Order: sequence, then structure tokens, then C-alpha cells
Amino acid sequence: MQKRIEWTDIFTFYLSADSITLRDCAEKFQVNYDVVRQKASKKKWRQEKEKTRQVAIEIVEEKISTNIAKINEKHIKIALALQKEAMKAMVERGISPTTAQDILSWIAAGVKIEKRALGMNQPTQPKIETTGKITNEPLLEEGEQKDKSA
Repeated sequence: MQKRIEWTDIFTFYLSADSITLRDCAEKFQVNYDVVRQKASKKKWRQEKEKTRQVAIEIVEEKISTNIAKINEKHIKIALALQKEAMKAMVERGISPTTAQDILSWIAAGVKIEKRALGMNQPTQPKIETTGKITNEPLLEEGEQKDKSA
């Protein structure tokens, strides 16, 4: 009596990792490789595996983006609290700028710290592509157009 082939189990195993091949499926489930290959071709398993992989990458990218945003938000709250306490201490101790140059310098230092906290101090911004690779893409100034020949 011929045993029943559990195609759902085989397909699930095939999708479970990029490194798993149709031959691996045939060996694990003790099914003739040509039978597995024909079923996979008919049901477009390779295309389904690629779609599943792309969806997984998108989910991971979304989670990474969300986590980075939460961390940045937390850091900004900490920075604002530190600024508030520093300003309070300056007022209590009577520390204030004495010249216009001091005022400009203090403002410039505050803006620099704020930009650093917001990640705005870098000429390039990491960009996560769906290939799973991270690249550095130059940021464009307002009104500047991306050079398509690059």
C-alpha cells in the first residue's frame, strides 16, 4: 500500500528556510525527488517561496523602523529633560551669556545637539532596501534633483 504524501507538510518545510531545497524536501519526507519537483513546478513553490521571503523582509524592515523611531523618541525626551534641567540650573546660579557672541555660540551649540539627537547631523542616511542590504544614499537639499546617471 502506497503511503499518503503530506504535501502541506512538505511545502511548509520548503518555505521554512531559504537554504532548504526541493531535494532536501524529498529526502526528509522520503518522496521521490522527481515527484516533489513536479508538484513544486505545478504549484509554483519557488515563486511562493520568493513571495514569502519578500513579505518576511518587509515585516522585519517595518519592525526595525518602528524600533528605531521608538528609541529616537526616547532619546529626544531624555535630551529635552536634560536641557530643561540645565536651563533651570543656569537660572538658579545666575549663569547667562554676557555678549552677543556668547548668545550665538550657545544657540549654535543647542542646534547642533538637537540635530545630533534627531540624526540630522549626517550627510548620508542609511537606507534599508528590500534586498536586505543597507546602503548609504546621499541626502538631497531642497530643490536638488537626484542624478540619474549615478
